[in-house]
Amino acid sequence: MYQKIILLCCSFIFLLGCKKDDPTLIVDIDEDFYIDMFEDISNNDRKFQINITTIKAESCLDSQIDHDLDYNEQSNIIELTINDLIEPEDCQQGTSFASSVVPFGRLSEGVYTFEINLKDAVINKGNLEVHNNRYEMNMESDDGIKIVNETLYRIPTKTIWGYVAYDENSTATDANNFIEDLKSMGSIFEVENNSLFIPGYYGYFNLDDDKNLLISEEINNTYHSTFIFQYSSDDLQDVRDVMNSACSNSADDLLISIFVEDGSSFSCP
Repeated sequence: MYQKIILLCCSFIFLLGCKKDDPTLIVDIDEDFYIDMFEDISNNDRKFQINITTIKAESCLDSQIDHDLDYNEQSNIIELTINDLIEPEDCQQGTSFASSVVPFGRLSEGVYTFEINLKDAVINKGNLEVHNNRYEMNMESDDGIKIVNETLYRIPTKTIWGYVAYDENSTATDANNFIEDLKSMGSIFEVENNSLFIPGYYGYFNLDDDKNLLISEEINNTYHSTFIFQYSSDDLQDVRDVMNSACSNSADDLLISIFVEDGSSFSCP
């Protein structure tokens, strides 16, 4: 009888010891994060980056996300570790989503082994593929993270896009005339049948299945129309002239903003 009791106690202690070694018990992820790819085209350069944003709002307006990036160029292995949220001592009261930009710079075309780790407790493995026209992120798991866009298309060269915005319905004719004037220019081409423009996410904008532009920038006017074209000239002064003419000959509430693939932009008024 005593031997049976001792054996049962030993078995119970052994089971407790096994549970302490279970790695799932030490994982403590307090926050989940959005992960999104972006290609910064400012200064006529293309630099890849990853944007991290908390899914839940934080209690400080200036909360930050602490992270580490380890990139081994020889083995094409990239490790991104999200360490923790940092709440400043002089917390600016208010609710806001914490975010952080992870710059990679220029990445050569190829396939990279890619890991997104949370607090050295959760490891999400996958691949980051860099192509001449797109980036693709393929993760085997997404524990603690949510990939916003698995494919990021690179904006084709010599692309202009933008919007015409206004508040009075009577200005709609002037807005439509401006876009039609752009279409009539010999150096401007529509992208509807252009195979370089694939429906999807481009960072600064999205193209729907009909290749209509869905711009990422917030537009506060009551009405707006968007456009996207490819151009052939080396000088966009003729586009500026059409824009300035539209603004000067229209009502005061007409706003035109044009963005260029080289990172430049211009607008009126």
